[in-house]
Amino acid sequence: MHIEAYIQPQGLLVEARKMVYRWIGATCASGMIFFPTLAMASQSSGGYVAQVLVTTDSRAYFEQSGARTSRPACATATRWVIDTSTLAGQAILSLVLTAQAQRMPVYVSGSGNCALWGDSETAAGVQTAN
Repeated sequence: MHIEAYIQPQGLLVEARKMVYRWIGATCASGMIFFPTLAMASQSSGGYVAQVLVTTDSRAYFEQSGARTSRPACATATRWVIDTSTLAGQAILSLVLTAQAQRMPVYVSGSGNCALWGDSETAAGVQTAN
């Protein structure tokens, strides 16, 4: 005999499972479970940085010549955008500028969203190819 039979009657266990399944079904149907957007994020192969633009509103934009996987629907522009108001964004921008100055190819990982600028995917990370 299972130990759970001593703790709760079998009928309550069945009802509890049904409640959990109903909750999961209702939550999924209502869209309340948020799945990571990284599944829709694009990636680029090693390419060279071009056309860097830094603005006074804490954003930096750049182009990269590497082939890119499917962009999220919002990213109609080919450029990437960085939030330079954060330490992470400043580090990414530093690497982008260094790679451009030294003609080093970089790989770019996208965030899957265009939260910083409506038509440009936010860069989540940059890695040098060398």
